Amino acid sequence: MLLAAIAAIGLTLSLGFWQLSRADQKQALAAQLAQQQALAPIGNQDWPCAMPTDPASWAQRPARLTGSWMSGHTVYLDNRQMSGQPGFFVVTPFELQPVPACAAKVVLVQRGWLPRHAHDRTQLPTLPIEAGVIQLQGRWQPTPHQVYALGDEGALNPSIQGPVLRQNMDASAWRAWLPNVAWLPGVLLQTQPGAEPTAGQTDPSLSTSLKRDWPAPDTGVDKHHAYAAQWFALAFTLTGLYVWFQLIRPRRAR
Repeated sequence: MLLAAIAAIGLTLSLGFWQLSRADQKQALAAQLAQQQALAPIGNQDWPCAMPTDPASWAQRPARLTGSWMSGHTVYLDNRQMSGQPGFFVVTPFELQPVPACAAKVVLVQRGWLPRHAHDRTQLPTLPIEAGVIQLQGRWQPTPHQVYALGDEGALNPSIQGPVLRQNMDASAWRAWLPNVAWLPGVLLQTQPGAEPTAGQTDPSLSTSLKRDWPAPDTGVDKHHAYAAQWFALAFTLTGLYVWFQLIRPRRAR
């Protein structure tokens, strides 16, 4: 019983300290993301010309890009919530203006959130879009937002024009829909003040109906602290049970 108690207590303590080490790693990741957000914005001259070997190293990096919307290929991602209300994430490809010695590229932009119709979930809200060359601001994340879905939605035929309603739209689905486009990895989360037209272009008020209260990235530090507390509590409980049943209770019985 003594050896079993020592083994069980040692295991639970080691698991608790392992969760604390994981929390330290996640805190370091959170500090790195905060540093990324404080860096100078990525521009057309950096993206894609200076894209790093590991694009994930740009996670949460701010960006200020100039280009034009590919409005005929807008996707409404269903079952997305903001402030507890169901709705859509609106995603549209954005073609960057080329810079010298750097070919034009296309990046996905998660433009914002719109509420869903109260009675008909398939009814898409009307959303005006800025025409011509504009400048937008945002922060970059490595992968588009995904939710759990039952079954395969299939690929979109290139002849289909948007907007379309989808549960998810990963990188392979975008490439199938727009096969002749030079895609950049990841997606840009558009932030306020939204689209900023260049001189003589459209009014930026067209974007104000979209909500962009994007949550800060959750690295899961609190989860690891909670797991560590559970393991330490179990180690304390095992210690108490051994002391009571193997030491105190037999002595009281004698």
